[in-house]
Amino acid sequence: MGKDTSFFRKIPAVQTLLEDPASAALLQAHGHDEVVAALRRALDGLRDEASRGRTEPPDRADLLARAALLLLPPARRLINATGVLLHTHLGRAPLPAGPEALLTGYMNLEISMTDGERGNRNALAAELLARLTGAPAAMVVNNNAAAVLLMLSTFASGREVLISRGELVEIGGSFRIPDILEQSGCVLREVGTTNRTTLDDYRRAVTEHTAGILKVHPSNFRIRGFVSQVPARELAAAARERGLPLWVDQGCGLVRPIPGFDLGDEEPVADLVEAGAEVVTFSGDKLLGGPQAGLLVGSREAVGRMLGHPLYRALRPGKETYAWLQAVLQHHLARRWEAIPLWALAMAPVEGLKKRALAVRKRLPELDLHLEDARSRFGGGTTPLVEFPSVALRWKTENPQARFARLLARPKPVLGYVQEDALHFDFRTLFPDEDAVLVEAIREVAAAWGQVIGQ
Repeated sequence: MGKDTSFFRKIPAVQTLLEDPASAALLQAHGHDEVVAALRRALDGLRDEASRGRTEPPDRADLLARAALLLLPPARRLINATGVLLHTHLGRAPLPAGPEALLTGYMNLEISMTDGERGNRNALAAELLARLTGAPAAMVVNNNAAAVLLMLSTFASGREVLISRGELVEIGGSFRIPDILEQSGCVLREVGTTNRTTLDDYRRAVTEHTAGILKVHPSNFRIRGFVSQVPARELAAAARERGLPLWVDQGCGLVRPIPGFDLGDEEPVADLVEAGAEVVTFSGDKLLGGPQAGLLVGSREAVGRMLGHPLYRALRPGKETYAWLQAVLQHHLARRWEAIPLWALAMAPVEGLKKRALAVRKRLPELDLHLEDARSRFGGGTTPLVEFPSVALRWKTENPQARFARLLARPKPVLGYVQEDALHFDFRTLFPDEDAVLVEAIREVAAAWGQVIGQ
């Protein structure tokens, strides 16, 4: 017998869908050509499902809804209910409101405000960074990998850099410290062993070819047990004895201790500067709570040389980075951590999270939703051993993975997590004004499985 084509004959034509009254809003918002292209993609998807065994008859409303999703911009606001504050897949730190007003017009990115001549964009953040960290000078590039690359290219190209074997790490996205050293033109000289490195290991490794010592934040990597690494203060003193600089890739972006938070063995940037590091690099979008950026602080001579390196022009950020970085640095200087979204979420009391979760559950009484204790973390390659209490809603339901996917496919996506055959929504990473969106999303997905939820 031949292939059954009855399903394919029921698929409506593009013109039929365009004439449906529900298409009017799409046509007005996106224009004829874009809507036609989206409808064709939606129909292609339906045909593909049919070729793989779908037998349910095509539905116009479903096809128009698919087209509407395809017409949405690729970058969308997403509700983070994972409990991971610095979720790398979600853009890491959420940003404070305010700087967008600065960016909708012109700004003094590179103009002297005294004589109108060309100025220096680095000045927009350098003074704030210096005041916050206690460093004599500072500068900004587009991410911390770029900061390390620029630093090593400036000071160590063609020469040896000493680094502990225990710090030759790989972090997310296949970013490897040895690769950065190679790209900068310097020669890697491994010191000590994977689990133990001493001052004598560094001292014995110094030769006339040594440019300096690099200390690297281990990111998510930790070894427990018989472990020893040299503290930055001791390493800086030993480097000075040999007339060498100490460079520190601090990475995580903790500039100063945050009251009420025990962040384990994280060394704040200000402490590393005070300990005598020549240059410290760190991320803007991790514990600083700002935009993606690579921040470098250190001596005036060192920063001046890096600003003059040809790579700097290729690595410098645009006005958006400076606008948000300025706002976040000012909040840190004023000790207004609650104005930085990352820290507002981290500092939210558990009792407040519990009240919000109960309120959401109350609005969805027909569903099997239960409160449970949860453990949140920063993520993003920072503080891997640090967790703090949170509250989650657990939705015990059939097909949790399918409902997880449906929540992500919404115009306002919600990202929870599936664990032990249930969907979970952690309130540590939910902003209070997103609770209503979560209710709407759960209600919509439950309805798709035939569950009628009251208002």
